[in-house]
Amino acid sequence: MRTKTTSWRSHSPLSVHPLLCSVYLSLYIYTAITLMAIMAVISSD
Repeated sequence: MRTKTTSWRSHSPLSVHPLLCSVYLSLYIYTAITLMAIMAVISSD
């Protein structure tokens, strides 16, 4: 009966939180699109 250790192991910092992962992914995509838009504006001038 080691439910406490298994639950603690599943909530360890090593396992990335899905919410944080999605937030980081959306931020990465947002910055990539913003950089591409800035590059397009700079190259168009």
